[in-house]
Amino acid sequence: SNLDDLLAPYQAAIKQVDAETGSSFFIPTGNKQQVYNSIKNKTPAEFASMLENEYKNYSVNTSTSSQTQTGYKVYDTINVLPDSNTKSPMVTVTKEYQEYPIQYNSYMFLNSYVLSGATSSGAPIYGNIVSYGTYYDSSNTSFHFGISSSSYSLSSNQEQCTINITGFPVDPNGLALAIVLHANHTFTAD
Repeated sequence: SNLDDLLAPYQAAIKQVDAETGSSFFIPTGNKQQVYNSIKNKTPAEFASMLENEYKNYSVNTSTSSQTQTGYKVYDTINVLPDSNTKSPMVTVTKEYQEYPIQYNSYMFLNSYVLSGATSSGAPIYGNIVSYGTYYDSSNTSFHFGISSSSYSLSSNQEQCTINITGFPVDPNGLALAIVLHANHTFTAD
């Protein structure tokens, strides 16, 4: 395609940097336009220098995110159900948003409807899972957790929802490192 032709000199620069540094940069298929838009004003040499500097500054951050958020949240969302309200005279339905810090200055989130009074134990349960995914703060100038695959499962009593996400580190330009990341967390209905 035309976009692939425009990216060809930059792909050559990626190969050169990977060979020289041992890195493993790549352009995820869904990020081609984003990458091109963010680098089109750079020469391939300037682009290669940018990648080299990124890789030199790269360090695996497996600790949880503690970065102060100063920008807006950039979401990677997996929609499960339409965002609609369920009503019942005996059950209280509340929309619940939960989040959990994961690697690379990112957060995992769960957007759901929680039912109270629907079980004999009275424990809140997940009624509907609306969406889940990751987000990072737009002011983040380093890598964030990009999703390549994901899944969720509810416990048999529907009191817990476990989210599993696989991905890779993605830089602010949309370029990724071929390093497999895994994150999972079990949320409890409140």
